[in-house]
Amino acid sequence: MHNINGEVLAGYIYGGIDALIPNFTPSTASNRLFKVLINYEKPVGLNDIPKGVIAIFPNPSNNQITIQNQSANSISKIEIINQIGEIVFVQNQTILFGNKSTIPIIELMSGFYFVKLYTAEGVEVMKLVKY
Repeated sequence: MHNINGEVLAGYIYGGIDALIPNFTPSTASNRLFKVLINYEKPVGLNDIPKGVIAIFPNPSNNQITIQNQSANSISKIEIINQIGEIVFVQNQTILFGNKSTIPIIELMSGFYFVKLYTAEGVEVMKLVKY
């Protein structure tokens, strides 16, 4: 098991195939050991956003979302696109490193959306769920 700053736990489980399949009668050839890697990462909270990341929260959301820029590149444009490819929201706004912006989504219909964020490095697309 590994515990790195209380954030990542990883370990292995060892056992025979009969431990995985109920009512399995192993033969000599099939009763071999297996190894399963289990990796757990602590969920990201509002204060845990690592540098170099752009985050959208809360997600899913109903009224508004916040876009937080922890990337070295500033965000210059935000688009929200529905499931059939229609742009339902556009905002030309610069969000510098360490800053955030709140976007109202209350008028959007419930469903899945894509948020396109334009930076100097290119475009980052993130999923959004509106309930």
